Amino acid sequence: MNKDNLSVNSTYSDNVKKEKLEKFKAESKSYLAAKDIMTPHVLTLFADDSIYEAIDLFMKEKISAAIVIQDNGEELGVFSGSDIARFEHHCSLHIVDHAFACSEEKKSQYYSNILKKIENQPEACNNKVVDWMTPDIISVKPFDSLSDCCTLLIKKGIHRVFVKDEEKTIGVISNSDIVKLFIN
Repeated sequence: MNKDNLSVNSTYSDNVKKEKLEKFKAESKSYLAAKDIMTPHVLTLFADDSIYEAIDLFMKEKISAAIVIQDNGEELGVFSGSDIARFEHHCSLHIVDHAFACSEEKKSQYYSNILKKIENQPEACNNKVVDWMTPDIISVKPFDSLSDCCTLLIKKGIHRVFVKDEEKTIGVISNSDIVKLFIN
C-alpha cells in the first residue's frame, strides 16, 4: 500500500469518527435528559455543621459534595472537596497528598489526614460549612439534554451539576456519571 492510500484511509477514518460523534451528540440531545442520568438523593449538610462533620460524612458516604441548607430546608450553596482543599490550605494543615482525582482509598486517606489535623487544632474545629461553601448551586433542569449538562461542566470548569425541579434539588450529575455512560 502506498502513502497516498494510507492518507486517504486515514482521512476516511477521521471522517467516519466525526460522523459517529455528531450522530451521538444528536441522539443524546433527543434521548438522554438530565433526569435519565442523574444520581438521585443528594445528601445535605446544615449551614452550621462543622467542617469536621462534613468531611466525616464525605468519608462515610463516599461523596465529594453536598448541598448546604438552612434549618428550614432553604438551599444556600454547595460544599465540596474543593472547599475542603481551600480550608486545608487556609488553616495550614499541610496535607501533602491532594487526592481528588485519585482512587476512593486515597481520597479517604486524605480526608482522614485532615480530620486528624483538625483534632489537633481546636480552632479549626470551629469552622462551619457555611463559611467555606460555594454559594452558587450550578444546576440544570430535569429535561435538559446530556449535551447541555456536558457543556455547562466544561464552561464552568466544575465536576458536577445539580438537577433542580423548580427550587428543589432532586439529583446530581458528576463527571464520573457521564463517563459511566460511555463505558457501559
